[in-house]
Amino acid sequence: MAARRPKGAPQVRTQDETLDPVEEHVVRMRHGYRLPDDVPLGTKDGGRADVAEQLRQMELQALAESGRLEALRERAEAEEAAEATKTKIVERLKAKDQAASDTDPDAGKD
Repeated sequence: MAARRPKGAPQVRTQDETLDPVEEHVVRMRHGYRLPDDVPLGTKDGGRADVAEQLRQMELQALAESGRLEALRERAEAEEAAEATKTKIVERLKAKDQAASDTDPDAGKD
């Protein structure tokens, strides 16, 4: 059974598209291509919720022991705050555009 590429991993393409995962790994190493640090690893839980939860708990424990868990949480909070700011800006721009089109019926027509 062939290994699968993690989600979010950039794809290495060839003319005939026949690289197996081991060959792809060698090409990546040779040319200095790295996977992002936050690429999730695939799991083999067989669709069983109890096994998936146990694997998740083990991953959280490993992250906590390595000290990366707090850094990941801070990064997620910063991303959420940035997304909230972006959403607020977009909503204000939409409202401004709507107000402009309500006062000037020819606005936005080219």
